[in-house]
Formats: sequence, structure tokens, C-alpha cells
Amino acid sequence: MLSYIIRSFTMSKTRNNSIDVLKGITALLMILGHTAYFTGRGSDTTLALIIGIINLTTFSVFLFLSGTGMFLSYLRPDISNEEFKAEKGKITHKALKLLLSYYLIALIAILPETLSPSFDLLPKIIRILLLIDIPSYVEFLIPFIFFYMLIYFLRPVIKSITNSIIYTIIFSILLYIVGTIYYSVDLPHELIFIKSILVGHSDWYRFPILQYSSVFLLGAYFGKLIAYKDQAYENRTKKIMTFILFLVASIPFIYQLIFNKNGAQLTRWPPDPMFLLLGISYVTMMLFILEKYLGKIKFRFLTFVGRNLFDYYIIHLVLLYLFKYTINHSFSGNADFLIYFCLIVILGTLIVYFSNSHNVLSPLRERFSLRSFDSVYFRIFYVGVGIWIV
Repeated sequence: MLSYIIRSFTMSKTRNNSIDVLKGITALLMILGHTAYFTGRGSDTTLALIIGIINLTTFSVFLFLSGTGMFLSYLRPDISNEEFKAEKGKITHKALKLLLSYYLIALIAILPETLSPSFDLLPKIIRILLLIDIPSYVEFLIPFIFFYMLIYFLRPVIKSITNSIIYTIIFSILLYIVGTIYYSVDLPHELIFIKSILVGHSDWYRFPILQYSSVFLLGAYFGKLIAYKDQAYENRTKKIMTFILFLVASIPFIYQLIFNKNGAQLTRWPPDPMFLLLGISYVTMMLFILEKYLGKIKFRFLTFVGRNLFDYYIIHLVLLYLFKYTINHSFSGNADFLIYFCLIVILGTLIVYFSNSHNVLSPLRERFSLRSFDSVYFRIFYVGVGIWIV
């Protein structure tokens, strides 16, 4: 079935939308989940199923597809070393943009604390800048920054690994084992923040890089299969890989269904193997369904969201924090909650559209933008944050 996806990508002369659509779906689910937590409904039993799916899939989808995109942009075999050197500036720029986004949301998140007379602002800002204190909803940005820089410095190594499914699996397992071993190692208090980022730490909400490397590497290998054309071996390997992932991920649930047993709770900080397998399987199956069965449907709105994923991430968190700090309304029913969610999506879409696509703002964007910092609101936010700090 996944060979169908490969044929569609390699044979089509236009951009295939299935990845953008999946990004769009996942972005809307992410906004729904964040809205639930911001309004205190994250533990609501009526939303438990959808929140569970969101927690299981969101980060894995984005990291997997990030690996796919990075392979197609920087690791393809037809990209020479000279061409890559010309693209290295874009990698650092994208990593810097993610880092600045982390700082933006982190500073907005601590706004209420600054109102306290006893609050010491400078040490808090330093701890945020050094990634010691990482507020909620921005912790997943750090692995993306890391993998961008990994491509920048170790492109030949990553390219060699993801060129082979055997090497990809071996290094995925090896990195997971190393991360799991060092997760249980006690380090001095001053080094715990580094440990939490790399391998995780008890009760710290971090997406540990080593354990999640398998998602990125398999996503990059997926990109490699898309980049190659007319290779029966690669098609067969892709089908086998997905079949094994789905089979292994399904065994515990079949066991529970037959024997009525309660399995262990899936964890993501750090992730257990089943969490990773389910997330990766979800990505490949969704791409297959979107491409083979829903490929003729345009999904214009989802495509728009997927192609402007970064903007939606920034905007929806700013809006959620803004409403929390100003209105802070409690929602007693699902209807009110869903209306609030739709309001966030609609307002976010309007802001993204007017700041990126509207003809009236095009002259402003061309006049004031720097490279990929092409959103007017993005620059306004940083001016506002600068004024607030001063």
C-alpha cells in the first residue's frame, strides 16, 4: 500500500498535498488540545479519548514529517556538497527562528509572575534563555532546533544512516537504549536541565532527544523512499517496515481485547517503545489513507493550515494566553468549549491570512521582512516583548 504513496510522490509533477493535509489535521488537533488545557478541560472525561489521541500523535507526526522534509531539502543524493553549503544559511535561520519563538512564548507565559513585587525578573529570563526553565507548550520546539543543527554539522553521518533501513533501525534502537540508560543516572543538580533535554528526567516534561531520535530517523528514511524513483527494493522495504510497525504496535491491544487485561499506561516523557511505535504507525497509515482514498479531495483549508503550521503555532498560543490573561472565562460545557476552540482557529486563520497572503500587506512584507521572517505580526510581537522587558 505504501508503494502507492511513493508512486504518487515521484510520478506527480506538482506538489503532493497529503503531507500538508496531515500537518493541517495535526495542527488543528494540537490547537484543540491546548485549548482544552488552557480552559481547564484537559482532564474532562468526555474529551479523554480525543485528548489521548492528540497526546499520542501530535509530536510524533511533526517530528516524523520534519525528518521527511529535512531529507528532501538537505539530504537527497542529488544535492552536492557545494549546493548544501549554499543552503546552510537557511538551516541556521530556521533553527534561530524556532529558538526565538521559544523565547517569545516563554516570556509571554511568565507575564503573571512578573506582577509579583518579589519576582526577580533577570534570573528568570537568564534561566529561560539557557533552557533551564522551559514553560509548558514550548518544550517540543527544542528537539526540532537540535535536529536542524545536527543536519548542519553532521549531514554526511545522518545521510549515511538514513540511506539504509538497517542502519536507521540499528541507530534508532541504539540511541533509545543509551537514552534509557542515562535517564536513570543521577547527575549533579546543575546538569539536570541538560539531562532532561537529552534523555529526560523524572517529573520533568521534556521530549528527550535521544529516545525520540527514532521518529526523526524513520521520517528521514521515509523521505529517502520518496526521493528515489522506480526502485522495487525500496518499495518493498517500505511496505515491510510499515507492516512490522503496525503488527508490533497492535499486539498489546489485541492481547487486552482477548484477555481483558489492563495494559501499562503509555508514557511520552520519556516515551516507551509502544508510544513511539503507535505514533510512527499512525503517521504512515494516515499518509496512506489521505493519498490513496482521499487524494482527489482538495482539502484547501487543511492544506493552508499545514503550509502555515509555524504561524498557527505562534498565533494560537498568543491568543490563548491573551484570553487567559484578560477574560479567563471558565467553560462548563462542551458546546462553549468548542465555540471557543473555533474562535481561536478563525481568529488565527484571519491573522495568518492577512499577515502572509493579503495584497494590502504585501508591500509592507517586502519592505520590512528579513528572509523567512515574513510575517508582520511576528515582528510586531518581538517589538512588544522588547518594550515589555525594558
